[in-house]
Amino acid sequence: MKFLETAKHLETKNPVVAIPYLDQELTRENELKLVTKIKNVQLQTYTIKSSINESTMEDLKMFHAVDGESMVKSVLESESLVQRQKKLSDLYKELGEISENELLSKWQKTIKKIFPNIKYKKYLTNPFKEGSDLLVRSIIMNSNLIAKRSRRSGADFILCGRAVATLIQDSFNFNYNDTNTISLSNGNEINSIGNINDRISVFVDNNIAFSDNTIILGRITRGQETGVYIVEDTSSREIMETSSWEESSIIKKILLIERLAFISMENSHKNFIKFDVAFSKKPLWRKILSI
Repeated sequence: MKFLETAKHLETKNPVVAIPYLDQELTRENELKLVTKIKNVQLQTYTIKSSINESTMEDLKMFHAVDGESMVKSVLESESLVQRQKKLSDLYKELGEISENELLSKWQKTIKKIFPNIKYKKYLTNPFKEGSDLLVRSIIMNSNLIAKRSRRSGADFILCGRAVATLIQDSFNFNYNDTNTISLSNGNEINSIGNINDRISVFVDNNIAFSDNTIILGRITRGQETGVYIVEDTSSREIMETSSWEESSIIKKILLIERLAFISMENSHKNFIKFDVAFSKKPLWRKILSI
């Protein structure tokens, strides 16, 4: 599974679109009620551009048999993919933080108001268990919490940094991808390296620091349910080329233009949880403050 496939994709030919979706509400009589809602979406235009000297392009073709124009277009397509993944991961992080704040106790919320930059962490230490087993156990527990909050199912994927991903691989619950290849390189793309219990796909975000132990758990948006949507105007996607005279040489500019929207529906934050883990003993001051 690819990272962008965790969101629901919709195609349109209009800059503004109304999306119907099905939400759930709990009545005062503790009955579950299904409600059809509509969200109006305004698509935004994104531009990725690159410049190359035309004489350089001619030299590449003449001496190295390399089509410089095709190479630049390929780079723009790759950058478009990276930017889409970045926008989606930022949205997941935002939704995870909403859930994280909702799940705080009254005391933790009070401390948060006094010290807004404080981070609450799950301290995973046990002399009788490996850190990887404690980590996977914490992930499964939070997956069950998502199932309870969303009233649908548990988490389908996890987004984490390289340090957390390396530890997950040490667990007996981790299964490698069919290709048996794992990439924890410094590339910018977000790729799956395997899954936990044949259920939760593990995606590694190489854009965050190696030591960042932040974890985002989420559900895949299916059907017309409340969740995260990527809306694209496929008719607007085009590659434009222009040339200009700059500093005694002709510069060719290639632009990739696309119109997109990354949106979340009402209550979609219940499908996500963000938490930080630490593999050390809880500091004494945290114990005293019960945080």
